[in-house]
Amino acid sequence: AGCKRAAFFAVYDGHAGHEAAEYLENHLLSYVLSAGADSLNSCPLAALQAAVNKAEQEITSKFSAARCNAGSTLLALLLVDDKLHIANVGDSRAVLVKGTEAQQLTRDHKPACSLEQRRIEADDPAAEISCDGYMYGEIAVARAIGSAHLKRDPSKRALIPTPDLISVQLSREDDFVVLATDGLLDKVNNTEVVQVARRTLATG
Repeated sequence: AGCKRAAFFAVYDGHAGHEAAEYLENHLLSYVLSAGADSLNSCPLAALQAAVNKAEQEITSKFSAARCNAGSTLLALLLVDDKLHIANVGDSRAVLVKGTEAQQLTRDHKPACSLEQRRIEADDPAAEISCDGYMYGEIAVARAIGSAHLKRDPSKRALIPTPDLISVQLSREDDFVVLATDGLLDKVNNTEVVQVARRTLATG
């Protein structure tokens, strides 16, 4: 792509069906690459933002017409030379590992998290969050791609597709990054993720 080193990794976690996660798996990379090599080098976060916006538009349009309510989280990592560029929508997580240290790079977008609670209260004061962390009685994330039935309901404005975007400068001491969904991270903490990853790598 016109740079020394480039790679793309992503995880998607579907809800209310597999369709949205599969659509992202099949299309998001092409949306990122459509930005062109110059943009990927000079404005990688803008390229990720544009790709996420495109995916949201396409899924909302196509799935609404098909009466499909599927949605998905999105965690995409674009490596360009020695920098990581990350787009995160939902409650999957990126953890950077350096030796025995685990640095959480992303924020989980769960309805009960304090930052998301404040945003939800501002966007939709009537939105209810249950004691087990579900919003509108059916969704356990505060941000998602798809879930068109919620987004087209004018009385429900708290679910958004807006990604958090961050860039991270890598150093020689950084070993690897783990991308994982809540299926793992609701069961183990970041330190345990590092331990499991290291054991797995040690066995080849």
